[in-house]
Amino acid sequence: MTAPLVERVRRRLVDDGLTRVPDSSRVAAALRDEGVVLGDESLLELVGSLRDELGGLGPLQSLLLDPCVTDVLVNGPDEVWIDRGR
Repeated sequence: MTAPLVERVRRRLVDDGLTRVPDSSRVAAALRDEGVVLGDESLLELVGSLRDELGGLGPLQSLLLDPCVTDVLVNGPDEVWIDRGR
């Protein structure tokens, strides 16, 4: 996933009147409108990543949703530490 693709999908969703985190079907439709052709599994993965970028915390989102993760420490753009509970 590239930054220009994320921005084009974001712009397309905003132009369509998006005011909250988009559901997966709207993100998938925006990707199709951008000409992205993927298999089902790859499309679902990309839709999830885009939803995290557009309405969540990007790559940190999955860590925050993991019930085993107790702490997320961001020390810089390339340095993230996590603690997992017992």
